[in-house]
Amino acid sequence: MPEHVIAAKGERQVSAMTSAEQEILVTMCNAVNRSGTSIPPFYIFPQVHFKEVLLMNGPPGCAGVAQHTGWMTEETFESWFSHFLAFAHLLKDNLILLILDNHKPHLTIDFIDEAKENGVHC
Repeated sequence: MPEHVIAAKGERQVSAMTSAEQEILVTMCNAVNRSGTSIPPFYIFPQVHFKEVLLMNGPPGCAGVAQHTGWMTEETFESWFSHFLAFAHLLKDNLILLILDNHKPHLTIDFIDEAKENGVHC
């Protein structure tokens, strides 16, 4: 229960709400191709320091990083893209179209340059 509840002056019936969400939320990044195969998941844990135990019992090949909010940042996106490149089996003759949303960490010049160097079109 919250310690304090704010209500309008003179209000007789005051209720309080708390979040039912008591667990830690983890961000998962994945990539799937049109045939339905995917790379192993990549996790962003809301931690200051990454510990390998966080991936225990995870799918084979999964990887992760720690980021204090657990959100995607430029650094975590670069880590995910390296993970993607390791599993995407890129060939210069067989280009890949990678569709992303316009979330700011996805739109860095370094990422666009690295994608072009590896035959990934965004």
